[in-house]
Amino acid sequence: MYYLMSRFYDPSIYRFISADDIQFIDPSRISGLNLFAYCNNNPVNMIDSDGYRPERVKNIFSAITIAGVVALGVGLLFVPGAQIFGVAILVGGITGGAMGGINANASGGDILSGIALGAIGGAAHAVLAVSKVGYLATAAIGFGIGFAHDFASQMAVSRRSFGDVNFRQSLQAGAFSAVFAVASKGFADWFNAFGIEHGGTPLTFREMQAVSVAFTPRFAFSQFATEHMFPTKSCYC
Repeated sequence: MYYLMSRFYDPSIYRFISADDIQFIDPSRISGLNLFAYCNNNPVNMIDSDGYRPERVKNIFSAITIAGVVALGVGLLFVPGAQIFGVAILVGGITGGAMGGINANASGGDILSGIALGAIGGAAHAVLAVSKVGYLATAAIGFGIGFAHDFASQMAVSRRSFGDVNFRQSLQAGAFSAVFAVASKGFADWFNAFGIEHGGTPLTFREMQAVSVAFTPRFAFSQFATEHMFPTKSCYC
């Protein structure tokens, strides 16, 4: 008998001993009505580490997510007035995804899921960096991105069940994310004020966006800080 985070698997009958949630019923497939099936009755080519869905399905979702972030960034490069957002998404998504994969590998988690979630978080943080929002909104949105990313990573990357999620770690991740977001916005504003003070002209919003692009990798640093403050290991081995 094997415990796979959410259900027990009995290898003698090649089935879970409890049913999956009814939301996973799929009449279009032969095995879609069997809620006790393991890996869609294909255990040779797939594994299920958490009792929810086969690894191949998770990998497909992760690959689509990564491709979607890249496609969105590249697509915006050809939209007049939105190029700065395309650059931000690509830089933030790539750096966030890279750090997500590195952290997942270091903790023994699912690397592709780590890359996908890191790319989403990095891209969202990058868009925030070049958006015209105040400090309070920047802190709130930054916190939300960091908290959501860490919470999702604990479940998808470290393969924890909902009950095993470390909420303190997610709160810490949100705090780090908010701090990095506010700090980089503050530096951009200081850079503008410093130039004016020394005889320069005030930067336009577009120029401020260009300055902010330099801080789009900030989510990667936020992930790094969280990982080293609260290092975690995958629950599946």
